Amino acid sequence: RGGSESFHSSGAIHACLPREHAPRYRLLPVDSSNYPQAAQRPGDVKLDTGKAESVLGVSLPPWEEMLRAFWREEGAALLDEFGMRQG
Repeated sequence: RGGSESFHSSGAIHACLPREHAPRYRLLPVDSSNYPQAAQRPGDVKLDTGKAESVLGVSLPPWEEMLRAFWREEGAALLDEFGMRQG
C-alpha cells in the first residue's frame, strides 16, 4: 500500500539503520538520466496490492511498516552479513 520513489525508499531503509551506522552513509537524490539503462524503465512503478487484497481478503499493511518489522527481525543478521556491525 502506498508508493515510493527510489530516493524515498532508500531513505526509509536508511532510517532503519542503527544510529551508529546512519552517519556513515549520506543519501543524495540523483536524476536517473545521469545513469543510462539498457532497458526503458516505466515512469510509475508503484505496487498495486488490489488484486492480492481481493483474492486473499486481507488488507496489506503499508510497505514502510513491513520494512520496519523486517528490520527488527533480520537487521542484525544483515549487518553481520555485510560486515557493518560494530562491537
